[in-house]
Amino acid sequence: MLPIMLLLGPCGCGKGTLATRLIITYNLHHLSAGDWLRSQAQALILGITEDRINEHVSQNLQIPDTWLTQAYGSDWQEHAPPALVLYVCSKANVSTPSSMWIRAMAVLKRECEIISASSKAKAILLVNFPKTIAQSNALDRCFRQANLPNLAVLLTCPADINLERFVSRSRGNNDAKTFERRLKRFDEESPAVIEK
Repeated sequence: MLPIMLLLGPCGCGKGTLATRLIITYNLHHLSAGDWLRSQAQALILGITEDRINEHVSQNLQIPDTWLTQAYGSDWQEHAPPALVLYVCSKANVSTPSSMWIRAMAVLKRECEIISASSKAKAILLVNFPKTIAQSNALDRCFRQANLPNLAVLLTCPADINLERFVSRSRGNNDAKTFERRLKRFDEESPAVIEK
């Protein structure tokens, strides 16, 4: 499998900008955790559940629990595709069960194996993942035999610049309130990941 590099940092710090430059300069394959999660969730629920769930995922919106219960039953977290559960938990700003991250990492590992077999890139650049210790542990468990990831880079930036960059991206709900919520979550969860 190709080497895996992690690019971490709070929202608006320039991960996407730096990733673009690294990809071009060093022939890396960019794998955005957020984009991957959305595409996996959308692909897995296509044709399985109601169109309105798929529409919410494609618009990067939170999905009401009632829709998930209707589609997968009251214990939907056990029956829905892992990527959909991860997507729902990330949108609701709640912790995801560790077991779900392990299920999802198996899918991510297969994706990395496919990229490794078919790409002429020198490495895979995984951006904005892992964010929590549960994600980091799941990543370690699934990639342990390959001794991956090989390198992790943490970007930092003053909060006022992060906010300016975050709001200027013109994505649906990128406002100051969303930024504060996401920055607070990063500040609470990332130190354990960075220490590891």
